[in-house]
Amino acid sequence: MKVIDLPSDQKPYVYFIFAQDQKDLQKFVNKRLKKLYENGTLEKLSKKYLGGSYLPDKKDMK
Repeated sequence: MKVIDLPSDQKPYVYFIFAQDQKDLQKFVNKRLKKLYENGTLEKLSKKYLGGSYLPDKKDMK
C-alpha cells in the first residue's frame, strides 16, 4: 500500500480496501452503499452525525 497526494480539486472520500480474493464481498458492499446513497439514507446519516452533506456527487459514484 502506498499513500499518494490528491490534487486539490479532488474531494477526499472514504475508501474501503478489500483483499484481492474478496470480490464477492466488494460487490456486496458496493451494492448496499449504492442503494443507501440512492434512497437518501447516507445523506441523512451524514447530516445527522457529521453536521453536513459529505457525500460524493452522483456522477462520481461508480
